[in-house]
Amino acid sequence: MSDITIKIFHVLDEHRELVRTVHVKSNSGKALNGARALKALRREFPKIGYVHSLLKTADGWLCTKTIEPKETCAFHYKWAEYLVFSEQAEINE
Repeated sequence: MSDITIKIFHVLDEHRELVRTVHVKSNSGKALNGARALKALRREFPKIGYVHSLLKTADGWLCTKTIEPKETCAFHYKWAEYLVFSEQAEINE
């Protein structure tokens, strides 16, 4: 397996914006699975907090976290999506 890439998107309603891309070196020759994706995510972003689960998608492993409430309603949030995938995979932005 080659290196791991983590892409961070901010999502508000239907608008999805790429905010940051982080490349992580992989010392393992093993394929990327949920446990390895979670380790890379926690190592690169220690302040991410508790990760309830990672969702397996066609693009890689996806973790979503709330950032802040919308200005117009406290029940709707702005989200951060963390997409973790191996360098070999291609993603749809």
